[in-house]
Amino acid sequence: MNMTTLFLEALNELYKGNSKVVSIAFVEWWLLKYGDLYKDASKTHRLFSLAPDKDSGVAFRKAYYYLDELSEYHRLEAISSIAIKEYDVITQNKSKNDLIDWCLKYEKLGVEDAVAIYAMFTTEQSLKNDNFQVPTVDLEIDGNDFRDTTKFLELFDVYYELMEFIAKRFPDSLAAESEKRRANSVGEVVSGDVLPF
Repeated sequence: MNMTTLFLEALNELYKGNSKVVSIAFVEWWLLKYGDLYKDASKTHRLFSLAPDKDSGVAFRKAYYYLDELSEYHRLEAISSIAIKEYDVITQNKSKNDLIDWCLKYEKLGVEDAVAIYAMFTTEQSLKNDNFQVPTVDLEIDGNDFRDTTKFLELFDVYYELMEFIAKRFPDSLAAESEKRRANSVGEVVSGDVLPF
């Protein structure tokens, strides 16, 4: 079978029988099934080519690339779930110090990693549907597959911005002290669970 036929087969499978909204489980299955074809295509088709998307090799590589990126971001769900559980405990205990430490502990997740999902995979329309739009691919990924990451970002944004505001406005506050600790410990792990990022 020639490469063009294989690319078309893979793309047809991606869209076959699916509405425009698919689950991350389907995406991961598709990535696994066509991983070897992607490696072969990498040798013959440039990812960001001037060739039109009608070139099945370019279209396949773009689809695979963006779906693989989204799959990688989906791994943040487990970390986000842990962060939400810790947040729930902290709010039940009504501990301001612990909440500040929580913001610092999950700062990289909230400021860099999880935000990247939204920057890369959302459009105004997909947000209305609570889904994630895959660039250059006419598919949306079910937003429920990213439920914990979405919830984490909503919580984190509120408290992180509040912490930064208080630190600037009241230099002698606990939030300001935490900001100083954060600045002095760049690259160090905040006490507690070791995070895999």
